[in-house]
Amino acid sequence: MPLYDVTDWVQGTFCVPTALAAITGKKIPDVMEAINKQAEILGIGPFTQSEGIPPKCWLEALPSLGISRRFDEFHKGLTIEELFEKSTTLSPILVLTSHRELGEGHVFAAYNGYVVDTYTGGKVTPFSEVPEAIKGFRVVTEIY
Repeated sequence: MPLYDVTDWVQGTFCVPTALAAITGKKIPDVMEAINKQAEILGIGPFTQSEGIPPKCWLEALPSLGISRRFDEFHKGLTIEELFEKSTTLSPILVLTSHRELGEGHVFAAYNGYVVDTYTGGKVTPFSEVPEAIKGFRVVTEIY
């Protein structure tokens, strides 16, 4: 399974819909529909693609998008560069990260040295070409 360009990505789209569309190949409205079905069950939302979505909501939506909820924290604390050096996954993954200095979390899609993220405009991009800002993030967990 490859990573997909998010062909309907627009400026202002947040990381969750970008990453989920990149892993599934689905359009952002389809991803948002799955997230908002879960939001309704949880009594929160609805959400747009241009705002942060609580992890408790989008993580519960993964199975409806055909994404496993298998977590691996083996690489916790690694830089993204170190993750790519050590990862042996055979399929794309969602990488949950944190940035100590910025005090924020982030998620993006990754596979075999490539990423799809808000920083890449929804395009599959070699990690070596992403802005320096993303390189300060550390792995929290991987979902595959």
